[in-house]
Amino acid sequence: MGARRPGQWVHNASPKHLQEAVEGSLKRLRLHQIDLFQLHIPDPAVSFDASMETLARLREQGKIRHLGLSNVTLEHVERARKIVPIVSVQNRYSFADREWDFLLNHCEQQGIAFIPWAPLGRIGRVTRFWKGPPRNSNGHRCK
Repeated sequence: MGARRPGQWVHNASPKHLQEAVEGSLKRLRLHQIDLFQLHIPDPAVSFDASMETLARLREQGKIRHLGLSNVTLEHVERARKIVPIVSVQNRYSFADREWDFLLNHCEQQGIAFIPWAPLGRIGRVTRFWKGPPRNSNGHRCK
């Protein structure tokens, strides 16, 4: 899924929107094929299977090389895999948030890349301990 305008993400996985998002990305990026297209989040207003079937059709047309999923459950991954090969899953995962351990293990067993988002935890928690890159006496970042 893509943004309608910079900074505004839409929660829309309808077949029409996915087709437009892929076509728009190809045009803006001046590409013939997107190497990895990730469905950002399943849309509760649209059949997940319909979304995946649309992406599978775009893959068959050569517009998408690989498909990935983000913010999904194990059930989503397995439903998608019945329709089209899935190469990656991107879910929230960090040293402090291990909710998706079982999905990470499943992906490893199935040869699916697992991409953690927020791997350092939530920024508010992290900034208590990490104050940014080292700085010199003038306050400039060290190289």
